[in-house]
Amino acid sequence: MNEKYREIANMDRPEIPGHPRMSMDNRAKIFSPFAALKGYEEAIAEKDEQALTTAELSENDAYDEC
Repeated sequence: MNEKYREIANMDRPEIPGHPRMSMDNRAKIFSPFAALKGYEEAIAEKDEQALTTAELSENDAYDEC
């Protein structure tokens, strides 16, 4: 471990008087709708569709040659 952070690495988180900690479930809910790569799922689906179409065309071409 880096020497700079050795003394703070195992410390407890500070408590703020009068402010309860948020549960792990609530913390997860805050970040779950975040999509870092906007459009990623659509791009993957489009590439999958292109690959399937190409595979189908290649397969049909093989049958046409017989």
